Amino acid sequence: MVAALQEGSFPVSVPASARTERSPVSRQGLGEGVRGRAVDFSGVPADAPRALHRYRGWARLRSMRTALWLLLVVAAASVIGSLLPQKNNSASRVEQFISDHPFWGTLFDRLHFFEVFTSWWFLGLVGFLLFVLFLCLIPRTRAHLRTLGSLKVPPRRGSLPPVDHRWSFETDLGVDAVLGATRAVLAARRWRLSPPNEANQFVAEKGAWREAGSLLFHWALFLVFLAGAVTVATKFEGYVAIVEGRRWYEGGKVTFDDYSEGRLASLFNPHENFYVTLEDFEARYRPDGTPEDFTSEVVLEDPSRGVRLEETIRVNKPLNYRGVKVYQASYGWAAEVRVSERATVLYEGPVLFLPEGATSGPVPPSGAVGVVKLPSTSGAQTGLELRLFPDFRLVPYRATNPDAPEAADPTALDVISVSDDPNRPLVLVTEYRGDLGMDRPQSVYRLDKRALQEVDQRFATFPGHANDKIPARLELSGGLVVELLELKRYSVFQVRSDTWGSGIAALAGACVFVSLFPALYSWRRRLWVQVATAEDARRSGESTSPERTFSGGLTVVEVRGVAFQRKDLFDSEFAAVAGSLQAALAGNRPEGAGGHGSDRPAEARMENTGPERSE
Repeated sequence: MVAALQEGSFPVSVPASARTERSPVSRQGLGEGVRGRAVDFSGVPADAPRALHRYRGWARLRSMRTALWLLLVVAAASVIGSLLPQKNNSASRVEQFISDHPFWGTLFDRLHFFEVFTSWWFLGLVGFLLFVLFLCLIPRTRAHLRTLGSLKVPPRRGSLPPVDHRWSFETDLGVDAVLGATRAVLAARRWRLSPPNEANQFVAEKGAWREAGSLLFHWALFLVFLAGAVTVATKFEGYVAIVEGRRWYEGGKVTFDDYSEGRLASLFNPHENFYVTLEDFEARYRPDGTPEDFTSEVVLEDPSRGVRLEETIRVNKPLNYRGVKVYQASYGWAAEVRVSERATVLYEGPVLFLPEGATSGPVPPSGAVGVVKLPSTSGAQTGLELRLFPDFRLVPYRATNPDAPEAADPTALDVISVSDDPNRPLVLVTEYRGDLGMDRPQSVYRLDKRALQEVDQRFATFPGHANDKIPARLELSGGLVVELLELKRYSVFQVRSDTWGSGIAALAGACVFVSLFPALYSWRRRLWVQVATAEDARRSGESTSPERTFSGGLTVVEVRGVAFQRKDLFDSEFAAVAGSLQAALAGNRPEGAGGHGSDRPAEARMENTGPERSE
């Protein structure tokens, strides 16, 4: 009956001879898949079309099967992006991979495997997946809207469907009174009712929101993929390290230490051109030495808009300004260093110390490394490697390097740092001469030592801790002078803007949450109700069973019902509806009529001829 009622009609009347043996109830038997015409319920439904016919051409493209295959392909492509280094995250690792594997590296580079998530073919796959999902959801959404609208008009006149749940009741009340009482009972039980037709037939339905919830969930899934595609295409993201007391300008790619953006970022997420100054940084540690919390006190200034904000940035509490979010990512130590040669200053500024094997964080016992690259020194190019020990101690060499030849010497010592606090800071300065490899891709925080040779190595410290043995000023070879001026904290921030993608993702999450309630707590049921005089019912043969005779009441109520989900609960639900209708009709019987105050009682019959078939 589903589609027939979606079109606003009862099934057509079937001759009594055709009803002596009821045909099995099926989707087509209930009107499913039939639009715009009545269904002959006396015939056996035609076989469903074979899969090859069903999914040819356009129908195959808009099938959920195609969407699932595309989803698998997108997932496989994402695995490639997870296994191979990506240019936006680690360009040096990509270059190293190509150098180590020339054939495969060149092939992968041409296939854009090193930039999977921004490649044209990956974005094309995601776009095609969205297109197919859209094609799948549009017809289903239109059909649901038609179903909701079908109860706004009276159904076409016809016979009751051959479903398993049946109930009838005879009363001496008039047709109009019975019709009004029946509709009032069903409305009170929150059934949606169609207007009655000229034969006093109408349809009642419950649980239409279940399909709405299912559709909302699938649209949310569509929005999730859309949010991912929009984010990849429109976001920009980068990392920047700011030393205490210094200011950073959010004005484009060149101001970031590491940066990536989507192809449409300049159109949808332009830079906001503001300044961030790191006023202070604080790190707290647990007793075992691991970080407990670290916070950055910053000042945001936007001169063009006259804005000045003092904010605290900590983990999971970013600074958000005009859609640009500044997250606390990590931290470390930085030294203010001046390098000069024969009274000419070659470099003056901060040197960031990074733990080996990590991008930032607390200093390990082996120290953290910073570099100064001096391509303009007289003679060969110079590289300085500075290894920081914030709280140094001297320990036996065998304690840190038990397998080294020097471990056999009991007098050999090694330097370690016992904490990240600058209680006894020490810097090991190593001078290298040769070719810095500035024409090769490399990290600004590491020395490429393949063409360098170690020349000198000295210890130094900062003013306030210096003495005769460990100075703050070193004189190296060739008249090179290194001065350690001050030890400061630096904070690493992740700067990200994906306003469009985040908004769509938030909408998708809300849709998923809302869709769960009707999907879990709503079940679709449908009733067909007919109110007729006993004479009309006798002539039409529309009694509950072919052998049924009428006791002489004025009016007969016929109800048929079907459940499309949770059929195990429908027996009790249908019985409760029948009981409410019988109580209402019996209670409204006039004095002296059948039932109350009459020798002839009202008659009600209910049948359940067998389990209903699946939808």
